[in-house]
Amino acid sequence: MAESVRREGKSADATKGLTGLDKAAILIRYLGDEARTILNQMDQETVLRVSRHMLDMPQMEEDQVKAVVDEFLDRLGVPSSPAFGHSAVVEFLRTTLGRRAEPIIQRLETPGTEFIWDKLNNAKPEYLAEYFTREQPKTTALVLSYLSEYKAREVFSHFPDEYQQRVTLALGRMEEVPSELMDQIEEILAEDLEQLEQGVVTSFSGLDMAAGLVASVGMENSEDLLAGVSEYDEHLAEELDKRMFKFEDLDSLDDRSLQRLLREVENDDLVMALKGAPEDLRERFFRNVSKRQGEMLREDLDALGAVRVSEVDDAQQKVISAAKRLEEEGTIFLRVGSQGEEKFIE
Repeated sequence: MAESVRREGKSADATKGLTGLDKAAILIRYLGDEARTILNQMDQETVLRVSRHMLDMPQMEEDQVKAVVDEFLDRLGVPSSPAFGHSAVVEFLRTTLGRRAEPIIQRLETPGTEFIWDKLNNAKPEYLAEYFTREQPKTTALVLSYLSEYKAREVFSHFPDEYQQRVTLALGRMEEVPSELMDQIEEILAEDLEQLEQGVVTSFSGLDMAAGLVASVGMENSEDLLAGVSEYDEHLAEELDKRMFKFEDLDSLDDRSLQRLLREVENDDLVMALKGAPEDLRERFFRNVSKRQGEMLREDLDALGAVRVSEVDDAQQKVISAAKRLEEEGTIFLRVGSQGEEKFIE
């Protein structure tokens, strides 16, 4: 309580004379790319008003910026320093890792014990694939979501084609899972693997994981797999196709391929796409155009101001579509995801 009062006093001194619009502008600039969530909740007129105000604002002192951020955290009820201890750490792990936190929490609370998920992660993928193909696809999807990403991909690659489709559908549609259901699954696994530990299930979206698994089987196989998924759920297949390839994957292109891609993209689309790109990826694009073009791109980006996330996503999809077209022509190729094996875009 005393710390909160002291912080409020310091914040009040540093923010004296600042208007609400001043504070909003400072906070948004401080958050940088992370401010997109806030901006996306504003209507166009509000974004325009804040952006115009930014243009007229003088340079802020460091203590003023810190005070505005502290005030924002106070209003959210966020402590000035992180809490530690069992409850705080467990809550942090579940918030950041979701369902994958549970095996870690189990090991924290019972050190030296090998849990069922440890044993599954250490088992041969072909053995696990053979075992799980006898289970319902939803059960397999749940288990895969608890395994490490690398192990899940290994196991998935050993499934028959039709079973891959059914597991992909189950993952893509997964949202919430009753903890009682996961308990039952662990009990069944425990009978076969001689391990048992109760699991706790949290909210989960399997789209990203399903997209990663589809991408892991290779270009030709993923095309067949998506076609099979499309027969059951066309919308889900389209969503998986979009998520299989991310704008950041363009960083795996060599310089020559990146230059070839740039010749296929309209300048306005490129500027908008780069608006939502990480700084290191922006620099790669700048390095692969002429010095003058790079300067113009930077100027266009600076002049762009605040934009809607949907506009950035649309522009990035246009660049991705151009990359897919060039890949299909055999002009460029790239690796998708973090695996060592080269994955080609379909």
